[in-house]
Amino acid sequence: MTVKTEERNLYTIAQEIWEDWKKPNFAAIPYMRAMNVMVSPDERYLYDPGTEIVLRFLCNCGT
Repeated sequence: MTVKTEERNLYTIAQEIWEDWKKPNFAAIPYMRAMNVMVSPDERYLYDPGTEIVLRFLCNCGT
């Protein structure tokens, strides 16, 4: 069985996180803001690669 998935923009995912996560960890908020204006992790946000933004968000969202 093959499952067809649809690619979503990073800002769409970030919007869903903002809507669902009522009290985000303070350390994750800057990365959520950055992802909110990015289309893909392949982009840069200021001086940081998009992949770093996503990874830093993931590191801080669980603490």
